Amino acid sequence: MKKFFASLLALVGMVAGLTLTSCGGGGGGGNLSGTTIMANGASSAYQISIGKKVEGSEIAPGLGAYECTISDVEGSMTSNMVMTITKLEYGEDDETIKRLEAAVAPASFVADDNAAFYNIITGIISTNKAITKLTFPEGSMQMIFTPTQITWKGMVSYSAIADNSKLEEEITVNLMSPVVAISKGSY
Repeated sequence: MKKFFASLLALVGMVAGLTLTSCGGGGGGGNLSGTTIMANGASSAYQISIGKKVEGSEIAPGLGAYECTISDVEGSMTSNMVMTITKLEYGEDDETIKRLEAAVAPASFVADDNAAFYNIITGIISTNKAITKLTFPEGSMQMIFTPTQITWKGMVSYSAIADNSKLEEEITVNLMSPVVAISKGSY
């Protein structure tokens, strides 16, 4: 009887353990680190690679700031960014991202370091311009991701030297990029 009770207790413990650990809170606890999103932009295909979560930024599972990079698919131009996720919804399978909303800003003050981000979200290639100042007057770009599209909204202001003359411009961004693929990293 003792062996039967011990076996039964062990079985109950295993079932309870499996039940409790299989409930990841939706999307494996909401950690997006390691996720890569590829989309077709106005000037080239690009990818967003979501890196590690910024320590102390989590406000709910999945919500908070992440270190990211955005680059053309070939990797010839890359910009580091900080993505602050403000809304995250998963599909019924608790794995597929149904909707993600984020505020995205460059991680650097250096205009040349932010050129890939600028080129991707504006569609303007600055091959003959030396950008001297690049700012985002509204504080950050707004990004909305669904399984089929990434939408970028916001304002970009830049100064550049082109053909020995100074150029200043403010651009309103409303770019809709079709999503090509999403790969889930180590959730």
